[in-house]
Amino acid sequence: METKTLLLIIGILGILTAIFSGWAAHKKTKYLLLILIFIGTGTAVCTTILAVTSEEEKVQYEHRLLLSSYQNLSATNKIAFVTDKIAQKNEEIAELNKKLALKSEEVANYLSGGNSFCILQLDADPWNKPIISVANVGKYPIYELAITILNETKRDFDKHYGIGTLPADKTWVNGGDWDLSSLPFSYYIIFDSRNGKFFETYKKKVINGVTKIGIQVFKDDKKGRKKLIYKKVPNDFPKDKNGFI
Repeated sequence: METKTLLLIIGILGILTAIFSGWAAHKKTKYLLLILIFIGTGTAVCTTILAVTSEEEKVQYEHRLLLSSYQNLSATNKIAFVTDKIAQKNEEIAELNKKLALKSEEVANYLSGGNSFCILQLDADPWNKPIISVANVGKYPIYELAITILNETKRDFDKHYGIGTLPADKTWVNGGDWDLSSLPFSYYIIFDSRNGKFFETYKKKVINGVTKIGIQVFKDDKKGRKKLIYKKVPNDFPKDKNGFI
């Protein structure tokens, strides 16, 4: 048993003896009990102080360990945090660049006409003169638009119309000066605009007693081959081996 523990027990016994003996009747005994109480009390106080100090040192040591671990972990977390933030910012920048590219492409398409194209249709007025309708079916305006209408069966037939700017989803309407009364007829239309050339075949035939119209619009691809971009053709309408009317 440690000395301080023994002294603490002695002090406690002195206190208990003084309590239960009605305090000491003799002076010497009283002094002895006071000494024992002093020793015990002092020892208890010192033990408590030492215990508290030891506990505080233990807590401080553990705190230093935790703080050191936290600091190391915090540095790692900071690096990870910064790395994550950089990656997140890079993703945001990439997304922003993508949006800017799309916006730039959208602006370029709006200024050039993009992939917009037209469809020409012919209707007869009461005197069998043509009512020419040219519709922009794209999402961008078509600029500097001019059309040439050729009759595939009449070499001397050549009609030109300058339209200018045709907004998206708008239709230009004008009258023609030739006769539409005789069938069948076949027209080849050349569209010339800021966003390039495209072409239309417009044919009207009587099939099994029913008048039907076939329309095909196409552009030349980079290899000069016809690329069909629009068609409105009845299933029983005559076509060549390539599917063109």
